[in-house]
Amino acid sequence: MRIEYLEYLLEVARSKSISAAAKRLYLSQTSLSAIVNSLEKELNIKIFQRTHKGIVLTAEGEQALELAADIVEKNEQLQHLFSTSRTVRRIINLVVYPSVSNCLSVYLTRELGDEYPEIALHIHEQPYNRIASSVTEGVSKTAIGAETTGSFDPEYEMKNSGFSIEPLYVDRFYAVVSAESPFAVRDCVDVDELLGERLAITHCYPSFQDQTVGQVLRRFPRFTVFSNVEASKRAVAENDMISIMPGLALLGDLYENTGLIRRIRVTGFDTRLTNYLLYDDRNGMSAMEHILLGKIRDFYRELQEQLSSDDVGGDDEGGNGGNQEDDAVD
Repeated sequence: MRIEYLEYLLEVARSKSISAAAKRLYLSQTSLSAIVNSLEKELNIKIFQRTHKGIVLTAEGEQALELAADIVEKNEQLQHLFSTSRTVRRIINLVVYPSVSNCLSVYLTRELGDEYPEIALHIHEQPYNRIASSVTEGVSKTAIGAETTGSFDPEYEMKNSGFSIEPLYVDRFYAVVSAESPFAVRDCVDVDELLGERLAITHCYPSFQDQTVGQVLRRFPRFTVFSNVEASKRAVAENDMISIMPGLALLGDLYENTGLIRRIRVTGFDTRLTNYLLYDDRNGMSAMEHILLGKIRDFYRELQEQLSSDDVGGDDEGGNGGNQEDDAVD
């Protein structure tokens, strides 16, 4: 019997409805019903009584849920046995590639903080080529990665890693220039036109090591490698450099919103960038981890709805792959 299944039972009891609990846990109603049924068979008791108004606990169910709550609480205490804080918190780790870190972190903090104050979210930024290995090494059971769309094969990645991989969203690379740059008045620029400029790049993503975009970046004879995306933006704004970065790195960006930098559609290579969700569910995931998965999906779904008429996340021009609609991936 898994601890997370006991957490599911507690959520069903709180919601007084399997369908409502399934929505809160970001599980299908069928899956949650099957888990409840399997636990009832395993314990050889009837935990819930189904009525036309919903579900209620049986007498045996009340006893079982009392013990389940105690087990879950003791499990949390065990995990935080040596914590200096008196408040028992559920630490959930999430690995993300740097360009999406800022905007996703703010969203998850807001969404989880109000509804689940006991969750302590720990976000780890990792280069794009360290996403899968971070999950393998146990840094987190959940990660957000990105791959150039032309080279991304989710079926191969799943077979190779053994993890579940879910494409979420197709972003775009943009040329980012200062407001004083002669390119700032342009709507589109070919990468060949930018080769005489000094490039601001990071060691994370995109980087020279990337199979697709790296070939483009290595063509720039003058460049500076910065430690993070924000430093690259500042270099563009203050030092009149240029950068190539994903649209999500500019979501809600202060430099762009105040007119110090500007994004421009860029051609000359396939600019599409697939964001994907990777998670290790081979040994089950806790209720809180399922909630995190759901919130991540919500972020990308809401992003697509909000930006459907904007350039963030793409347009139907700019890549060598021809016209490509940048929709959230079903």
